[in-house]
Amino acid sequence: MWWLCHETRTWIQIKNWLQEITGYQSGLRLETFLLGIIKDRLPKEVKYLLLHITTATRIAFAQVWKTPNTPNEELIIHKITESAEMNMLTLRLKEKDDSEFFLIWNG
Repeated sequence: MWWLCHETRTWIQIKNWLQEITGYQSGLRLETFLLGIIKDRLPKEVKYLLLHITTATRIAFAQVWKTPNTPNEELIIHKITESAEMNMLTLRLKEKDDSEFFLIWNG
């Protein structure tokens, strides 16, 4: 029932993006998209991308929650990009190889 709401179309777009990026066909599960709970057995890289992209989307929703609008694609993509950049900086601070970052985000 929740997925039929007009306001949730953004989440359907996010699901489609994730399917295009990862090749993983997921169902629309509330616990995955709204809470970040993943019950499926997924490769580490897919789970990582799923968590980061859904978290960035939730942040975009939080920024516009007092407005009558849902976040647009530009804002969501900006938040995903910020997440990727912060991840890259975190890996550098931990002195880990950048290849780990690029393997996941550019895979």
